[in-house]
Amino acid sequence: MDNIKAPNTFMPSEDTNANKLLTFLSDGMLHSTVEIEKQLNICVRSALQQLGGKRLGFWLIHNIGKNSGLYVLDSRHLSGDLSKDTEARVISKKRYTGRSLTHCESESLRIHQAKSDYLEASVAYSARMELIPAEREFSESLSKQLGLFEHSESFAEED
Repeated sequence: MDNIKAPNTFMPSEDTNANKLLTFLSDGMLHSTVEIEKQLNICVRSALQQLGGKRLGFWLIHNIGKNSGLYVLDSRHLSGDLSKDTEARVISKKRYTGRSLTHCESESLRIHQAKSDYLEASVAYSARMELIPAEREFSESLSKQLGLFEHSESFAEED
């Protein structure tokens, strides 16, 4: 990894899978998931997530193979130029935060359905089981926190 010039804070600890993968990719060549896992005996996905995340400074590793997994470390990390290394990290951070935003937006769309499902399950539970006082208080408190009873009239109207 002598050809990588990056801030020390972004270098993974020596005895980690992230370090093994970064060292392996530091030759600048394409490597398949199968090759990496066979040579290094590691989980590629986990190591990629660590290297591409905030804690290790957003290493830019391209997946040329899409579904088949052919990985190459961005050449800017191998240039020996800190400015180019930073440029690669800016690109990687933008991609990372973009995926994070998309995931967050996607999950937020499930809130209404999750509340509705929980209310339905709670009603079914109450109908089948006699709640002990402590459990009833917990259930009511949780329902209020989730805002379930605020919408209970609108659920009834939809049926």
